[in-house]
Amino acid sequence: SKMKARKLHIVPVSIYNKRSLIKVGLALGKLKRQFEKREAIKKKDIKRELEKEFKDKF
Repeated sequence: SKMKARKLHIVPVSIYNKRSLIKVGLALGKLKRQFEKREAIKKKDIKRELEKEFKDKF
């Protein structure tokens, strides 16, 4: 009920095995809004370009 009321989703955080079992650590999280996704993509592009320039110089 909390998930529906607050628009939360179950997100896998970690995967590990314990003896013969495989366990998954879960967390509740909100989805990014469209403008947040665009900002994240811009930051990744800038970081990628900077790394590429430094790699070419050295």
